[in-house]
Amino acid sequence: MNRAKLEKRRILVTGGCGFIGSAVVRAFVRMGAEVFNVDAMTYAATHESTAEAADAGNYTFLKADIADTGAMKEAFAFFRPDAVLHLAAESHVDRSIDDPSAFLHTNVTGTVSLLNAALGYWLRLGEEGKKDFRFVHVSTDEVYGSADGGAVFDLESPYRPNSPYSASKAASDHFVRAWNRTYGLPAL
Repeated sequence: MNRAKLEKRRILVTGGCGFIGSAVVRAFVRMGAEVFNVDAMTYAATHESTAEAADAGNYTFLKADIADTGAMKEAFAFFRPDAVLHLAAESHVDRSIDDPSAFLHTNVTGTVSLLNAALGYWLRLGEEGKKDFRFVHVSTDEVYGSADGGAVFDLESPYRPNSPYSASKAASDHFVRAWNRTYGLPAL
């Protein structure tokens, strides 16, 4: 996306204090987008990674769990985003083996909560707002399983998750697709 288009965008980012999310937040803020960062601040998040953005006038932070549907509805109503970049996820394979419930909570329940909040918000937008809105869900290659024998995956590859983490991300991918197909939510 070019800088001129980004300057006019209001982007709600989930997981923006994590490793990848914070890099995205810093880049979007530098490019002039209005950024609303929603992060639960679990073990993988740190405010230090967004310190540069925090001093900018186009950055807002909300500590919240994406599985809290009420908080997500309030976030959408308050910020009125043009787009959502959904990065929030539990993503540590070994931790998923030790406690799959945290992965189910964030990656599945949290994604569904966020999708519901986005859908309710999107349905209330005017025609122009609906046309311009996007919900971008970030997944992982691990939903495809192991690349045995040098296999190469693409978006048409079958899902074969092998850990609770990858299973939870595969489930979230399927929910995003379902909200797009069932409700028309412009989700990728």
